Amino acid sequence: MKYCTQCGAELAGTRYCGQCGARVDHASGTARNEAGTGAESELGGFDERQIGLLAYFTPVPALALLIIEPYSQNRFARFHSYQCLLLTLASIILAALTWTLSFVFLEGLLSNLMHLVVAACWVRAAYMAWQGHMWQVPIIGELARRKANWLDLL
Repeated sequence: MKYCTQCGAELAGTRYCGQCGARVDHASGTARNEAGTGAESELGGFDERQIGLLAYFTPVPALALLIIEPYSQNRFARFHSYQCLLLTLASIILAALTWTLSFVFLEGLLSNLMHLVVAACWVRAAYMAWQGHMWQVPIIGELARRKANWLDLL
């Protein structure tokens, strides 16, 4: 059986490790980190890290990165775009929920706390994208990873 050299997870024959997202080198059966810098990771004149950071500015660039080639073919860009869109959706749902609950409990303190948590996750995800990592926001990150890997399984 083959195992990922990055995280030690069992490799299932796909192009990427299902646990950490490292690209699998089929010649040696090992996984290597794909989020490097330099010419091999450039997309349309931009580095992967720049594209990953761009995805977190608003949902508009995230949607554009999922539509426009060659960004839509890059797993790193897809992951951060999906994670941004899911964070936006979670933010809208939490805002509606806490707005409704704020009339009953703590008069807005809960709402402010939830917005602070979402903002902190957003900033951390953007920073980690700039560092070249595929950091997963709890719960949301796993959904984004699955969605980003889906195209590679076809």
